[in-house]
Amino acid sequence: MNINIKNLKPDSPVLHNFLFRIMERVKKETDFNPYTGQIVVEALPTNDSIVLTVTKISEEKPTSKVITKDNIKTKKIRAVVKEKKSADISVFYFNDFETLCQAIIHLSHTAIKSASYYKSENYHALTIQDPSHKDILILKEFTDNFELNNALAEHFLQEHCVLKISGDELINMADGISRLYDID
Repeated sequence: MNINIKNLKPDSPVLHNFLFRIMERVKKETDFNPYTGQIVVEALPTNDSIVLTVTKISEEKPTSKVITKDNIKTKKIRAVVKEKKSADISVFYFNDFETLCQAIIHLSHTAIKSASYYKSENYHALTIQDPSHKDILILKEFTDNFELNNALAEHFLQEHCVLKISGDELINMADGISRLYDID
């Protein structure tokens, strides 16, 4: 699920997003809507991952409020969350979309594949995991506003901006823009 386990702190946006993704998976893979019923989520850490067990509580009303084995339905879904190695995230801000487009067509495909494009009302932002020195120098030519090795800036963007495109889709966009500018 591409999550750094250390970022799953109580009441953090990363945890909320992670739990939402788990609930959506439960809803998709089972006949149960986790938003309207009761579930139990158990997390068992291993060396490099967490194994989650999501259990549906029986819809029948128990005689007591205590959860027992009798009122737990056996249908379970498991998700293994491998720890993502900590990566350096750098964020580059652009005043307009055209400047962002001019910048990404000069980046390596490796940088673009690890990038995400966010849009807010006031700016455009590009996050890149572990950018090379060359890619950083290229991006510095197109913007004066950037944050190197700042994962918190990415979390801010995830919470307050709209993720427009990332990864392979961003590579396709950069390739299309290059064709428009006739750049090889």
